[in-house]
Amino acid sequence: MSDKRSTTTEPAPPPPPPSPSPPRLPAGRPAASSSQTRPQTSPQNAIGIGIETGFLLDERKPGDPYKSLKYFARSRTDQYNASIGKLTHYPRMHSLVMDQYRGEYQMRYTEWALHHGVIEMVSPVLTAGEGREWRDKVSKMWSFLKSTYNVSANSSCRTMCTSHLEVARGNEYSWSNWIHNLNLAYKDLSRAESMLAIEACKTERDVVNLMNSDGSKYFGFNFLSLEPPKTIEFCRGATSTTVQDVFKWVRFSMAFLQASIRLPDRNAFDKFQPTIGGIKMFFDNAELVEDPGMNQRKHRDLLFHGSNPGERKEPTPVKLETLSKVKREKLEEKTRKDKGSHPMLDRLSDAKSRGII
Repeated sequence: MSDKRSTTTEPAPPPPPPSPSPPRLPAGRPAASSSQTRPQTSPQNAIGIGIETGFLLDERKPGDPYKSLKYFARSRTDQYNASIGKLTHYPRMHSLVMDQYRGEYQMRYTEWALHHGVIEMVSPVLTAGEGREWRDKVSKMWSFLKSTYNVSANSSCRTMCTSHLEVARGNEYSWSNWIHNLNLAYKDLSRAESMLAIEACKTERDVVNLMNSDGSKYFGFNFLSLEPPKTIEFCRGATSTTVQDVFKWVRFSMAFLQASIRLPDRNAFDKFQPTIGGIKMFFDNAELVEDPGMNQRKHRDLLFHGSNPGERKEPTPVKLETLSKVKREKLEEKTRKDKGSHPMLDRLSDAKSRGII
């Protein structure tokens, strides 16, 4: 990726959407009890993961049309819960579409949920590092989806908790942390100069303020929760329409996080070319241990299949003024809804209150 400053006269991309408010507890929903017995914490070196996937669903056996998205979501959650029956080791599901949650607490970290917009499925807080258990939970959900619905996608769909190399660029919900950043490219900083700015950060709050300029969450890498509960959100993923898609995105994002932790400083990063081959070398250099619950190269490498190792993937500027009326309205609606609801953060809050993280 080039470190040269732009010499074009093309106007700079617009600033990111305004910062959403902190998640709120919907009216009438009791908070989780603080007096509950805390279970054992996760194994050492385990990684907690959450997956948010947007997709389109069409029933394989059409029946009477649903009156609304609310009724469709309620029906789907009931169908899934009936399919797992009394198998208590599989997470149950609730719907958050139009705030119809029917659980005991604000949001259990162990539950699946449906969210607003296109049908968005939000996973429980899963623990990578405990063998294949987390994969079994995801596979069970997708087995239900594929047997009951035709799963497809459009340009409004994406997968979060992932880093993607192809179609996620130029997405109005996933801004580049560099070219759309008021602290970096907007100040005419090259990529190399931006790396130095990151290296100069002294605290986690410094990193958050630098990388999520203007307090917006709509960046490819969202650091707003880097401070407790210490979460980084990868939002550059295309949508997943199969369980294998989900696994390769999650494997990629976990490998990226682990390899970054092992990197001593920016000078060590300089030896990797800003290409597809360079990021593969970045992973290989970290010498990540193969483990069914944590690292499996075969899933991660699916992202690179058929790619040219020497190819660069530059970020694509997103300009609000060029979005269609429909896309602008969808972005505004999602921004508005996100101000009052963030199911993954609700789950993390529940997990923290129970001593899981």
